[in-house]
Amino acid sequence: MYFCLSAKLLTSLEELRARHLDVPWIIARDFNMIRSLTEKKGGIRQLGRDSIAFQNFIMNMGLVDTEALNGTFTWNNNMGGASQVASKLDRFLITEDLFLSGLAMSASILPFGGLDH
Repeated sequence: MYFCLSAKLLTSLEELRARHLDVPWIIARDFNMIRSLTEKKGGIRQLGRDSIAFQNFIMNMGLVDTEALNGTFTWNNNMGGASQVASKLDRFLITEDLFLSGLAMSASILPFGGLDH
């Protein structure tokens, strides 16, 4: 059971994946969760139960969390200096079989254009 705010989403994705094990997946979305403290700059520096649940979800689903070619942080609070908080919240999660297939795939973070993601 997941304790995070997105528990319903994670459970729904697990149920859907169980019905379609033979299909490669790419899940792209704002999960609003970090997996480790390296994915957050500034703000409160601790991992909550949602982070642990998210890590378990990725592992149990056989997913690879891709790294962007040009950075880590996909969200920021639009503040500067000591008040700035930035996190990796937006992700492309790819099934291991698709990741290992040899296809040329990459992810990049686009410049912030007025929104915070």
